[in-house]
Amino acid sequence: MPTNRFLIRFYVTISLFGMLIVLILALNPPLTGGDFPWRRPIIGASFASICILGAFASFFPKRCAVLGHSVKTRNASPRYLPAKSKGHHPDCKYFSSHIINAGGHALCAGCTGLFVGALISLAGALSYFFLWSNIGGASLAVVLGSLGLISGFAQFALRDLLRTVMNVLFVVGAFLILMGMDQLAKNFFVDLFILAMIIFWILTRIELSRWDHDRVCERCRSVKKECEL
Repeated sequence: MPTNRFLIRFYVTISLFGMLIVLILALNPPLTGGDFPWRRPIIGASFASICILGAFASFFPKRCAVLGHSVKTRNASPRYLPAKSKGHHPDCKYFSSHIINAGGHALCAGCTGLFVGALISLAGALSYFFLWSNIGGASLAVVLGSLGLISGFAQFALRDLLRTVMNVLFVVGAFLILMGMDQLAKNFFVDLFILAMIIFWILTRIELSRWDHDRVCERCRSVKKECEL
């Protein structure tokens, strides 16, 4: 079904507001409370679970979402129907920028980036949260992570491989924010807030992707008037 634009604005607004709060916390981290010996393993396991579920969702997208597109024909009102797929996008030239080719196989540019980013972030989380690795420049990690998130939200203006790279940065950015804030605040409740925001940022990314797909179909219909899928 068509994307609710009010919902898109809501997700984007809350996501940006959450980033602002994160940056404020990075500049003024809580000084007391919220720390205990098992804080890191609990937060690390929670983030690792998000990475694993995200990697699974990106690797098997058809099991996690119904692929469809909005169809408008000359003799019927718009309908939302299943489409022939390529790289789990409708097999249409207007979606060519959403696909990369690897070894003769068509892959979704976005999901490939999310999958690679999840693997990198999972490795980083295992190292930081379970091997007790400390980092320098925690504030810089938060700033770079925020830039990575923003690049992930803005990747819809880009094509194929650049989309993949921006989605890698999106996931790695979320990890950098969590790691940096954990190092700065050492506060369980701050970590929980970051985890909640990461989930919300992922939901925002999903809604933006749906909006982008609807926009592609609208552009296609404005040119061809009738969908050929």
